[in-house]
Amino acid sequence: MKTFKQILNEAKTGGATYEVGIIMGWHNIVGKKYSQSDAQVSNKNQKKVKDFHIKTGENIVKNLIKIKPDIAKSSKASHSGSGSVKITSDWSKYGAKNKTPKTDLVIGNYNISLKMGPAQIMSGGKEEALATFYYALNQKKFIENFNNSPEVQDCIKIIEQFQRGYTTGTTGDAIKNKSDKVVVEVNQIHKLTMTKLETLFNTDEEFKYLFYKEAMSGYGKFGKSSFASADWFLVSDESGNRVSFHSVDDDKYIQKVANTSKISVKFKSTSVNPKDDGTDRRWWSALGLMSKDLSKVEETVIDESISSFVKKIVDKTKKAILSGIKLLKDIAKKSAMGFLKFLGIKPPSVKYTIRF
Repeated sequence: MKTFKQILNEAKTGGATYEVGIIMGWHNIVGKKYSQSDAQVSNKNQKKVKDFHIKTGENIVKNLIKIKPDIAKSSKASHSGSGSVKITSDWSKYGAKNKTPKTDLVIGNYNISLKMGPAQIMSGGKEEALATFYYALNQKKFIENFNNSPEVQDCIKIIEQFQRGYTTGTTGDAIKNKSDKVVVEVNQIHKLTMTKLETLFNTDEEFKYLFYKEAMSGYGKFGKSSFASADWFLVSDESGNRVSFHSVDDDKYIQKVANTSKISVKFKSTSVNPKDDGTDRRWWSALGLMSKDLSKVEETVIDESISSFVKKIVDKTKKAILSGIKLLKDIAKKSAMGFLKFLGIKPPSVKYTIRF
């Protein structure tokens, strides 16, 4: 059985191919000629696309058109997952430099982030984590009291302790063997960060929502008018038959993603010299938000809604029956004849003679 990490890595590496599959599928469905250059698809990603990616893409587009018919009338579909754009000064002042768009593909006026399988909503080092944190903080109402709260200050202090460094071998081995003092200490910082941030999210749902919304949309990072900011979230299973489409302004959807995701703070690393054996590695702390398979989460929510609906019917029926029983008891207490009359039963006519 595949681990969650393996599934996540496959979803990450296969994401671009499904994105291209959707773009090619859109061209097939609407009857437009596909051009790799016009669609801004790199040679690397184009070579990875298989027939099943295109077939899935066609299925997704068919279902997407049912939700948004104007998708079929759009003039263009293009890829943006590997692009690089400008970031805002509000973001760069924290030293954050990653310019990967939140948008994966653009169809007409829809800047779309694709979510298939377990998804990585964000993964950022110290600067990216702080920029996201402060942006969410500044969007919050009545910020002064909240900003000075112990929960907020604890999170800021612990994220500021994120580090970068070098080690021989993997960070996992260094932690297990306690062979690198710095790595062992930073690993404890990672664990504490998850605890502190989880506490803050549980303390204030509004902040949690704002943090996830920025991580998903990139509005603070790129600006709302940038094509790199995702305005829509396309959720699909691997077949393309279970599809949903959500606006960034769909508060319930953002909250659902936030409530079904988990915080992950861990080491990320890369080989110092890829031409060598890879034993010397550069590492850094990374704050991540990991979501479950959102297409399955939505199915669960639907099942829960149906269960809730059935429960309401049962509860109301039960209440009506109990109320009826109470009414019958009250009538019976007052008069046996009245009770029979209420039930529509004609009392028997009884004649009797008393003899002495």
